[in-house]
Amino acid sequence: MSCNQTRLWFDAQVRPNRSLSPQGLRRLLLATGIGGFVAGLALLASGQWIAAGFLWLDLALLAFALLASTAKLRAVEHVRIDDSVISIIRETPGRPREAVGLPAAWTRVVRVPHRQVEGLEAIQLTASGRTITIAAALAPWERPSFADALEDALARRRVGLRQPA
Repeated sequence: MSCNQTRLWFDAQVRPNRSLSPQGLRRLLLATGIGGFVAGLALLASGQWIAAGFLWLDLALLAFALLASTAKLRAVEHVRIDDSVISIIRETPGRPREAVGLPAAWTRVVRVPHRQVEGLEAIQLTASGRTITIAAALAPWERPSFADALEDALARRRVGLRQPA
C-alpha cells in the first residue's frame, strides 16, 4: 500500500424502507382513482354533487401524499470510515448534497435508547463538540446492529493502524 492510499474500514448506504414498489403504487393509485371516479359519477347522478367534489378532492390529496412520500424514498445516506475520517454524505433529490466529516480517531458512537419500543431512537456520532445523527431511516430495532457494525469498524481501525500494513 502506498503512502497516499487509505484503507476503507466501513462503507454503508442507508436508504428508507420502501413498503410499496413503484408498480404497486401505480396499481393502488389506478384502483383508487377508478373506484373514486365511478363512485363520484354515482353521487353526481343522484344529485349529490358536493359529496362527489369532496370525494374527488380526497382522491387528489391521497395521490399527492403518496407521490410526495415516494419522492422522499429516493434519499440515501453514505457512511464511510477510512484511516482518518468518518464521512457522512446525504443525497436527497431536489436538495443540495450534504457532506460532513469527523475525525475517526476522536469520534464516539452514542446510542440513544428508545422509550417505547426495543431498539434505539437514534445513533449519534460525536467529535470535537459536534453531534451528528445518522441512520435515521432505519427502524428502531435495526439501529443497534448498525451501531454495532460501526463500533466494530472503529475498533478494527484503531487496532489496524497500530499494526504495520
